[in-house]
Amino acid sequence: INSAQPSNALVKGNAPPPKKSSSSEERKCRNVEECQEQAERAEEIKAQQEAEKAAANPPKVTSRGTKYLDIVEEGGSTSTSS
Repeated sequence: INSAQPSNALVKGNAPPPKKSSSSEERKCRNVEECQEQAERAEEIKAQQEAEKAAANPPKVTSRGTKYLDIVEEGGSTSTSS
């Protein structure tokens, strides 16, 4: 009658993700104080960048309170008909 044939398939799964290398000197710290200082510096830099971004182009607000920004493409191709 019908007998099942054995399967000899080779199945490969997904490869594991590559290991992250910690070669950046900026993130390394030797003790708790250094780590805290680096974290404080990173927070200050992030806050400064966000403040500069907000000051450069504050969002507009509709009458219902929705915030939005007008985006203008610079250097785009403009077609003029003569």
